[in-house]
Amino acid sequence: MLIIRNRLNLPAAGGAFFFFLLMLSLFSCDAPILLESQKSSAENPAKYNPDYEGRETKTFYATNTETNKAYTITAVHLAENDYCIVYGEPSAGISLERAEIIAGEFETGIYPAITGAFGDFREYLQDNDFGQYDKLTLFLLDIKDGYDAAANASYVAGYFYPYDLYRRTQRSSSNERALLYLDVNPGNIESGEFFTTIAHELQHLINHSIRIYQQNPEENKYASPQDTWVDEGLASAAEYLYSRQHIQDKIKYFNDDMGAPFSRGDTFFFWDSNYEDYCTVYLFFQWLRIQAEENPEIYKDIIKSEYLDYRAVTEAAAKYIDPQLDDWEKLLGYWLLANHVNAPKGSLLGYNGEITTRIRTLYSTRTSLAPGEGVFSYLDGTGFTPKGSGSHIRYLGVTQEGELIDAPEGSFPSGRTGRILTFNANEKVSAAGKERQKEQGYLTGKLDPSWTGGAREAVPARTPRPIDIPPAFFLE
Repeated sequence: MLIIRNRLNLPAAGGAFFFFLLMLSLFSCDAPILLESQKSSAENPAKYNPDYEGRETKTFYATNTETNKAYTITAVHLAENDYCIVYGEPSAGISLERAEIIAGEFETGIYPAITGAFGDFREYLQDNDFGQYDKLTLFLLDIKDGYDAAANASYVAGYFYPYDLYRRTQRSSSNERALLYLDVNPGNIESGEFFTTIAHELQHLINHSIRIYQQNPEENKYASPQDTWVDEGLASAAEYLYSRQHIQDKIKYFNDDMGAPFSRGDTFFFWDSNYEDYCTVYLFFQWLRIQAEENPEIYKDIIKSEYLDYRAVTEAAAKYIDPQLDDWEKLLGYWLLANHVNAPKGSLLGYNGEITTRIRTLYSTRTSLAPGEGVFSYLDGTGFTPKGSGSHIRYLGVTQEGELIDAPEGSFPSGRTGRILTFNANEKVSAAGKERQKEQGYLTGKLDPSWTGGAREAVPARTPRPIDIPPAFFLE
């Protein structure tokens, strides 16, 4: 079983293409619906040899994700309504009936859920005097991604190519329209994952549309995106807002903590394009929604913010959750504590019972943490006074009951037991590698007698693990 969860070997950007890719591992004993995509067209009623005679065709640019090169493909018009147009690669054999179902679900399910939370891309692109922006184009094709059921079981399930929103005088491979690319081999157009992929990609399209509107880039220049973790966090939120179901694999993966990446501090803030990033950014953006009392306006404020970095989040958190959260250090600290405390409703230190997380303590005396990372150690009642920490290293203490422990002058008093959170509150991530930005923090070095860890699987579950190549990677 191939599970994609390490850093991807990304192709050299070369200034060529800018797209969002959702990588999935194919085989899953827990999600048999994905296995439908392995059936022959004769077994799958959504795929057969339909009669396309007389239907409109159009030539599109697409991207070979192995070579990062553009190529042209002629597609056939399959379905259309007031909100979207569905085109398909003829060789994919998508039935007209299935295309109508996809268009209908976009109109009645995906579009209202995602635009209601983030805004309508048409609102930001309507002033342009070119392109097809009144409707979203859904292009169903066999994305060239090197998929091989025997040798390479991962595949590109979909992507958003922001250069499609620019003139061809700026980018020769632009399709000059709002467009999402969706895989049909082995991607299964009848699965729930197919529709959550559309929701995920639609957030990226809306996000970049807002950037174009705000920044009004000049000819032959492009809008700057939000920081990857912000964009990805909103995209993960889009999946939930559409499906109204938690992505249990991400929560379970976090709790199982195989190899202890989370116990050692790995989070989304320093984006590595690994599965750990997607698990933690999902949890963080769910925590924001839950703490905002289910108010979707918090997401809308983040995506519309003129800030491209963490300030887009702290500004919204201060407005919708608590004024003190306008400080990144406090916001990060409370969320990290929430994953340990799991406090009930009414506290920042939990998910109001909607999600339950767990994190192990470390039995060591020091650690190196990159920006945004945090670890726990056991406070045994003998006190704890860290010395010589990095300039951005912070400490928070909490009892087993979730009460914050006061630490005057940075020294935790004796007589209190609980956990110490050691974290790096640096709000800025430079182009330097993660290792170069790490700072030393201290832990108590005490063995936690109460930690049993609960039941953990010997190996990770065989479930699809979505990974993407963030759009910002391809910026010139």
